[in-house]
Amino acid sequence: MTAMNIRSTFCFFLLALAACMLVPAAAQANSLSVSFALANLPQTITLCRVPTAIGVFGFDERWQVAIDVDDNAATGDPNTGIEVLLAASTLPQSTPCAPTSATTQQSIVASMYAWDQAQQTFVQNSQVVNLSLDFTAKTLSMSTSVSGPLDAFSALSRMYFFAQASYLPSNGNPNLTYDVAESIHVGASVVDPPNDVQVCESPCSSGASWYPLIDLVGVSATTTDALPAFGENTVYLEFQMASLSEIVGLCLYPGQFANPASEWGWYAWSNVDNNLATGDPSAGLDLVVSVSTQAPLPGCTPYSANLEQSLSIELYRYDSTLGDYVAVPIGTWPVTVDTSSGKIIVQADRSIAPLSSLSAPSLFYMQTFRLYWPYPTQPDNPYATDVLSGISLGRTFVDAVGDVQNCSLGCSTSASWYPMIDLVGASVHLQDKIFRNEFE
Repeated sequence: MTAMNIRSTFCFFLLALAACMLVPAAAQANSLSVSFALANLPQTITLCRVPTAIGVFGFDERWQVAIDVDDNAATGDPNTGIEVLLAASTLPQSTPCAPTSATTQQSIVASMYAWDQAQQTFVQNSQVVNLSLDFTAKTLSMSTSVSGPLDAFSALSRMYFFAQASYLPSNGNPNLTYDVAESIHVGASVVDPPNDVQVCESPCSSGASWYPLIDLVGVSATTTDALPAFGENTVYLEFQMASLSEIVGLCLYPGQFANPASEWGWYAWSNVDNNLATGDPSAGLDLVVSVSTQAPLPGCTPYSANLEQSLSIELYRYDSTLGDYVAVPIGTWPVTVDTSSGKIIVQADRSIAPLSSLSAPSLFYMQTFRLYWPYPTQPDNPYATDVLSGISLGRTFVDAVGDVQNCSLGCSTSASWYPMIDLVGASVHLQDKIFRNEFE
């Protein structure tokens, strides 16, 4: 989109701004989920399977994910570089005890352990770890918030999956048999060969009833939200729509407009210094991050396309000398269209000026628009638009439903595309942090 088109969109943005209302809302934390695919996961297991082994190790079976949060062997546990352990284990026991059949669902608990530098050991953390067992899929999963000991968790963090079982070899002392999967980063999954449990001596064998519980056949790790593309410099711009479709119509009205600009757009304007006397003299705005579809080519015919793949991101700053907005090179910024939540999420790099000047007082104004026909002659702008104003950093705001402006004739709430530009909320924040506090 050209600077002239940005300027035109800005002028219409001012018309809609006066009609905006906003209400703060609570933000949701990102969550990490790790999953073990097992050779088998029966609905009943035996506790205190081998009392002699319980006396030494205190558990029957255990599943752990060791996380090198910063992917740096020089930090955390000096032997491994691990900072955090997610652990699921059969109920802790002590001798004397006797083998007892129990319900698997009620016999496994999950917790988190974090490396304590002063004590030089892993210490149980109070952060909640949720456990999920799927007896049909034969998976054991743990999930927890990406916060606390996992606050610095990123796409670079490395995870190691392993499962253990205590047992008593026929000709030895109590020991642990185990299976280890290949290390992965978040968003990845790997298949592990079956029947490859290590340190497995008689009576341990693939025929033992408990063997499939620790025989890994696959592992995976995901997060509910995309991890930061630019580390601590990542700023998330989130547009919450009434609803979103994965497919979008393009080349909407061939022949109706001589030189149409983008047909769909989601813009984030910012008064970076919160000073009306600087930036664009009309409203003090210093920059705009534009997320939009490309302008239709001359002679095109209407077609459908994947929305996420059709979007491009550009950054413009206001140039007081030119009296206009000029493009700023940014490289590639990730954009995600999440149809399940109705969100369009942009990851911006705040190390790039003018985003590098963001601070606690900075304000954002979120705008959506869509070209439509026929449109009113007054105002002379063929875009229906919605605006959410005065968003402070680190907070989530909600907007009224069905309040799209400049919407008549060819635009109405019953139009199939209307919910895709109907803003119902927005936020600008760092990864799972109160953005405002990062600058105070």
